[in-house]
Amino acid sequence: MIFGRRLSITVPFHSGETVLSFLSRLATANFAPSAQQFCVHMGICRAKLIQDDEEEVAKLLALAGLSQLPEGHVRVTRDDQFRYFNGETVPKYNFHRYRFRYCPHCVADDRRNNPGPLAARAFGRSIWQLLYIKNCPDHDVALVDAPSSVLDGTYEIVQMIEAATKEPFFPYATPATFTGFERYIRDRVSRQQRSPIWLDRFPSTWRPPTAFSSAQPFNMARCISVTASLNRRWRAQKRASTSLSAVKCHSSSC
Repeated sequence: MIFGRRLSITVPFHSGETVLSFLSRLATANFAPSAQQFCVHMGICRAKLIQDDEEEVAKLLALAGLSQLPEGHVRVTRDDQFRYFNGETVPKYNFHRYRFRYCPHCVADDRRNNPGPLAARAFGRSIWQLLYIKNCPDHDVALVDAPSSVLDGTYEIVQMIEAATKEPFFPYATPATFTGFERYIRDRVSRQQRSPIWLDRFPSTWRPPTAFSSAQPFNMARCISVTASLNRRWRAQKRASTSLSAVKCHSSSC
């Protein structure tokens, strides 16, 4: 057991990267056949890493010569019903980690620009696990769900990326705009600095008052979606009203 010592081969822990992605990349860089076997040899409990246990994460960081998580890291914890992104409550059915989701452009950029062994360059982003987020904020393309495979549920991120991006299965990215709703969710779970809005006062998951007890639990996604729709309708009406006023003004010569 080499627990506590810094490995001679390490990889950077990227901002926004998941702990399991970092584990998988570190294992691959050190020629381990899998993240699971790497944990056994290093004396680390992978089950606790899946739970984002702070003590176990500290052991993993020590192997890479790191003393703290990178800025922008999203800590994901869980219970039977919910997942918690930096404390923000997300229903488990809106959290997707069993099968890999990714942006083809991000993977290509990682392989082209990041240091280290080629297989250990691409990494999994925390926001890819949120089903609220369907598009990439950096490339304005839709995220891709990897095909079902024997790797589903293994959390072997490097192997998942390799399997998902092998030719001829590596798909072309579909153009798609990163929406205001997606930006709000990303900024909220990653605690990025921004101007506060009234939605910040609500939890990510909220049950309506007693009068609406028969309704399904209300969540932030629905709230923002409805708000965005109303805002678009209001702007359209305002533009139409402004245009009509201009026509009346012109016809009456003001």
